Amino acid sequence: MILKGNIMVTTEYLFIIMLSSFALRLAIVKQIKKIFNSEYS
Repeated sequence: MILKGNIMVTTEYLFIIMLSSFALRLAIVKQIKKIFNSEYS
């Protein structure tokens, strides 16, 4: 029972980490695109 709870918490943490890293990647891509746009225009 405790093990099952630990697995649930672990997957929840992994999900949060995946979401945050995805958001971070999106933000970085947006910044890079902004820099490219300002350099080419």
